[in-house]
Amino acid sequence: MAEEQSSNQTSVAGPPFYKNPQVLRPEAHGNLGINGSKRTYQFAKDANFVAVNGAEFELAGKHYPVIFSSGEEVVPIAVFGLGNKGNQFINKKGQWLTDHYIPEYVRRYPFIFMQASQNSDEFALSIDMGDTQVVAEHAEQPLFLNGNPTNFTNRALEFCKNFHQQHVATQSFVKFLQENDLLTERHAEYTTPDQQTHPIANFVAIDEDKFNALSDAVHAEIRKRGYLRPICGHLASLINFSRVYERYAGIRS
Repeated sequence: MAEEQSSNQTSVAGPPFYKNPQVLRPEAHGNLGINGSKRTYQFAKDANFVAVNGAEFELAGKHYPVIFSSGEEVVPIAVFGLGNKGNQFINKKGQWLTDHYIPEYVRRYPFIFMQASQNSDEFALSIDMGDTQVVAEHAEQPLFLNGNPTNFTNRALEFCKNFHQQHVATQSFVKFLQENDLLTERHAEYTTPDQQTHPIANFVAIDEDKFNALSDAVHAEIRKRGYLRPICGHLASLINFSRVYERYAGIRS
């Protein structure tokens, strides 16, 4: 699962940022490592949005709109930009703005979980061989030592495992929303101080009226499953469309 980066749509394809992901194997990648001390987020500069898991809604929602992608596969996404200007929260040096939440999808790069082999249900730690920070000599962080994963690689594995588990849980959350007919199309717009209105985006969100009209039994199930916090985080985040538009339009620096 991943989102297609498009200037005008929030449809899903996959996976952004990754040019040549390969399953990590010591016999093939034993000499590789990462030079991460100069890591920037330039690779995410053109991304208008990325996927976020339900556990991230509250943190991401403090800074960005958290909405749902359109299309056959519905995925929660955090929105960073509009049109063709890309991510408005990464500066010219490729640094993410201080004190702004960086989604786990971005932080895990260049690692990713992939199917261990074709038609396999097992997932394995993989790495984007197209990342310029992946090197074969003089690496700051080797991936293997004497044929065994280093602590650095094991930490990446645990991070990706957790991300995958949260992704599966988020899929269940989205399915619950769909089964209860809670997702609806919305329209965001920006109103200037002189009351001029500028359209921002069409998007998919939870219908608050339908949510409030749910039966007591369904509300109890929402609380039982731990869905109330991501629902509230999502709804509260929608005000951040104005923040994204202001950065996009140069109103806010």
